[in-house]
Amino acid sequence: AMARRVLVVAAALAAASALRRQETLRVLTYNVHAWRDSDHEDSFERVAKTCAAADADVVCLNEVLHPYDGGQQPQSYFDAVARREGVG
Repeated sequence: AMARRVLVVAAALAAASALRRQETLRVLTYNVHAWRDSDHEDSFERVAKTCAAADADVVCLNEVLHPYDGGQQPQSYFDAVARREGVG
């Protein structure tokens, strides 16, 4: 919660600064879905490349797992996904 507040304040300060200079502020929002794509494959590298390519001033990520687990899900996770139980 504290990190979220810090990010919101940082984004607000960046926006205010850009407005004072009459510049464009580029904001990227991205729902990373717990670092999994629609096939439940690890998407960390793709997300990182997409964010870098966007060249945004502020990047806001949703549904982030912390710490990132690098795809080390237990077999029960994949079993639940295969049964379409809404996990992940």
